[in-house]
Amino acid sequence: MGFNYRLLLMEVGAEYNKNKLHGKRYFWELMDTLEHVPSSVSEMLKLSRSNLEIFTNIQKN
Repeated sequence: MGFNYRLLLMEVGAEYNKNKLHGKRYFWELMDTLEHVPSSVSEMLKLSRSNLEIFTNIQKN
């Protein structure tokens, strides 16, 4: 994956499980629980994850 979520999460000091981070359900649950993360960072993470999901779905078809 080109975009590394871990780097951005580390930069803002967010706690996460690195082994589960790329899982779809864990990622969205994490996004719902993140506190004290700038909205710009949150939006960037959501956009990147959405793009990854779209790309993955296109590759499956």
